[in-house]
Amino acid sequence: MIGSGDHSTKIGTLETYWVREGNNLTHYVTEDPEAKYITTPNDLGDREAEWYLCSYDNHKTCLVEPYLYEIEPGNSVLMTSLVTAVMHNGRFLGVAGSDIDLPVLQKLMQEMSGKLFGGQAQLHLLSAKGRVVASSQYNAKLSRPLSEADSNFDRMVQGQSSGVFEAGELLAVSQSIAIEAPGVDWKLVMTVPKSVIFAGVNSLAQQLEEDTAAALSEMVMLGVVSILIAAFAITLFVRSITLPLSKMRDRVQNLSSSDGDLTQSLNITSHKELIEIGQGINQFIAQLREMILELQSQSHQVKEQTQLLGNATDATTQTIAQQSAETESVATAMEEMA
Repeated sequence: MIGSGDHSTKIGTLETYWVREGNNLTHYVTEDPEAKYITTPNDLGDREAEWYLCSYDNHKTCLVEPYLYEIEPGNSVLMTSLVTAVMHNGRFLGVAGSDIDLPVLQKLMQEMSGKLFGGQAQLHLLSAKGRVVASSQYNAKLSRPLSEADSNFDRMVQGQSSGVFEAGELLAVSQSIAIEAPGVDWKLVMTVPKSVIFAGVNSLAQQLEEDTAAALSEMVMLGVVSILIAAFAITLFVRSITLPLSKMRDRVQNLSSSDGDLTQSLNITSHKELIEIGQGINQFIAQLREMILELQSQSHQVKEQTQLLGNATDATTQTIAQQSAETESVATAMEEMA
């Protein structure tokens, strides 16, 4: 019956509202049926009766931006309304919908935030217009634009599609949540400090840096030791070459001096080329020594022959002198005989 108060309003419209309270359903009748036409905007520009006017204007399903609904004085609950137009032969008859309490999402954000990255992650659920639906960080700004909580973060979020992006010292992940019936997208954003996300990477990098420094130090020490060993080996090698050469030099200088000793020889036991040179010098000294010895022998023989020749010359001289004396005696005798 019109105006009965059971289901019909005083102007004859069917406006019934059911509220679940625990396991019970409580029925309310709209006291002011004209309230659904109020277009007065709030401070965010939303019409007061947007829950009705959206489907009334567009003849489609609408999801109202989250709003705080005062259930009783001092007790407000964050809600949203999912409303669809009731049409018949293209004619708008009214709306049917449901008011959805959103505190359960806020509770879920808090629980998930406490479990992710050791409680260092922050979760934000944003409406299609960037209003805070639920947030583990900005719970005091529910139903308000994110820009009121953090304008810089809001610009970064609004400028990013789904994916990973940097927000100052934070690393953020944005994921769109499609709500099919009204055709709108809400956005879930998670932020984590870079120091937390890259803690393992930084620890590994530090460990790698320390290992690199240790390996570099070991390589430097090994290089120094290798250089010293190489220098010592090169010194020995050069000495093994220069020492025989020095002996050859000294031996040749000794040969060129006035008191050259041909009884000595070079004893070289390293490097094939130096051994061959030493053997050649020794052969030359041996041949030179043999030549000198042969010359000495021949000199002795010449000396002996010269001495014999001198003795023969003396004998001949004496014989000649004797013959000369005898000749003079004969000459004298002949003179006396004459």
